[in-house]
Amino acid sequence: MLRILLSQAGITRDQFSARVEVTHISVDNWFDGKVRPIPSHIGFMTETFAKLISGASKHNLQAQLQRQFIIAYLAGCTCKKHRKRSGC
Repeated sequence: MLRILLSQAGITRDQFSARVEVTHISVDNWFDGKVRPIPSHIGFMTETFAKLISGASKHNLQAQLQRQFIIAYLAGCTCKKHRKRSGC
């Protein structure tokens, strides 16, 4: 979903990281599913995409982003090895 939104917004990952005020490594980790952004960063993402994507609703974008990161987190907690390591 992030890749699609980034494409619709017409910006690069580096431009996105500058707008969301994080390093490009953080953005890469979000895209690769290695880490989840904190709620304030989801808010920055929502604002950024809402400004750059014509007709985008802040409310819908925020709900979609939150849902994506929650699902990714839960999917990562399904393997026994991960649950032991992270305490899921």
